[in-house]
Amino acid sequence: MPLFKRHDPDLGSLIAYIVARSRERQITLTQTKLVKLLYLVDVERAASGRPLLTGLRWLFFHYGPYALELPETLEPLQQESRLVVDGWKDSTLYRAAPGAPSGDEWPPATRRQVDDVIRRYAALDLNKLLDLVYFHTAPMRQAVRGQQLDMTLARTEPPPRPQ
Repeated sequence: MPLFKRHDPDLGSLIAYIVARSRERQITLTQTKLVKLLYLVDVERAASGRPLLTGLRWLFFHYGPYALELPETLEPLQQESRLVVDGWKDSTLYRAAPGAPSGDEWPPATRRQVDDVIRRYAALDLNKLLDLVYFHTAPMRQAVRGQQLDMTLARTEPPPRPQ
């Protein structure tokens, strides 16, 4: 029996973890890339029949998946210095996440899925990542602009593997 109960991370901890693990790989995430990685974490979870990890409501917004609740999560993380943010031209860059969780307190399957998403997708060129997310994930295939994505469709088609 474990000494403590493992639990899935809250959204803020998940974001900090993704930024920190990406940074360890010398990857600075743009806000767009961070959002798409969060979406892919949820696609992976849905594909495995588990509840979405982020708790976000994904919409087909403009060109692809987005969650309108994200700014209310990201802004406090920046204000509390849990995320180090820089601007570059008209982009937001996430450079570090001081005090990010190690993931040791998460269920092993959760950490493995998040680590797999980071390993497979974080280093992709942004255009390749967007193409993969917009055109090659099951929830986006039948998406209607402005409508909530049906994440259960991920169960019918596993998330794509980048080439």
